[in-house]
Amino acid sequence: MKHETPANRGVSCFRVQPGTGVLCLLAFLVGSFSSLLQADDPEKFMAAIEKQGAAMTAMSPAEQLYQSCIYCHGKNGNAGSSFYPRLAGQPAGYLKQQLQAYRDGQRQNTIMSSIARILSPEEIGVLADYLSAQTPAGSDATAKTAEKAVENGRKKATQLVCSSCHGSNYQGQGDYPRLAGQGYDYLLVQLTSFRDGQRRDAQGVMAGL
Repeated sequence: MKHETPANRGVSCFRVQPGTGVLCLLAFLVGSFSSLLQADDPEKFMAAIEKQGAAMTAMSPAEQLYQSCIYCHGKNGNAGSSFYPRLAGQPAGYLKQQLQAYRDGQRQNTIMSSIARILSPEEIGVLADYLSAQTPAGSDATAKTAEKAVENGRKKATQLVCSSCHGSNYQGQGDYPRLAGQGYDYLLVQLTSFRDGQRRDAQGVMAGL
């Protein structure tokens, strides 16, 4: 019998059975990086997989989908590292837009593109709605950043009228992302990418700034 994969089946493996989506995705990711795995005790390895699978079946469909995201983006969308975007509280419209961009090749990232390509439009919506409903964790950026640098940044944001798209408190709105609480390193990389033409926004505004 020919072995079917998400690629040759042409549909997301999340549709096979309710509650098995994350297991399919985990299998996909493990298969993608199998050359890096060192399973000295196959029985112990499989027991760990089964235990994790049992825990996932108790989760909601949205929580199940999000398990493949948690290692980078953190619990409930609050990434612990400033290099990864914090997704909690992001507008659902923006999240859908970005996942679709990764899926369609308009935005490039090896891991994100691989995951987005096996998500159905319905699953993208479920993830976006789930993350937009999460509460963003407080940021300690001001405690680690010189007061003068923060004030200079505030003046620059006012000069560029960033709030006209991103909201009065940079909380995000519609198709525009939440900037408040994002990590310094992530914001630096994204702004640099917009400047250098490596990333483009749907409205074409960011490159001009």
